[in-house]
Amino acid sequence: RSINLLEMEDSGHKDLQSSEKILAAKDEEIKELQRMIENFKNNAQMLKQGKSYYESECLKMTKEKNDLKEHNEALINNLAVLQNQIRSLKIRGAVPEEDQKPQNLTENEVP
Repeated sequence: RSINLLEMEDSGHKDLQSSEKILAAKDEEIKELQRMIENFKNNAQMLKQGKSYYESECLKMTKEKNDLKEHNEALINNLAVLQNQIRSLKIRGAVPEEDQKPQNLTENEVP
């Protein structure tokens, strides 16, 4: 009967050691998961900051684009006014009909 008890005690120690190893492994797994969670939090924060930065840049560029559109529209309107003034001067004979371009302008520029 004492052998049976010794075997049971020995078996109990082995079970305890096995259980402690499993527990230690689980602790390591939990620590690794906690590290991963922390990394995800840091990545999420970086993504939020990046998103805010790019949203801000997008708004700034959209404003610049709209400002350029307005500027272009103003240039187009000014050009139309100049063309009308030139037509009016031609009608009155103040500008020669052949519209000779000054030599310093390139082909794409309007006199």
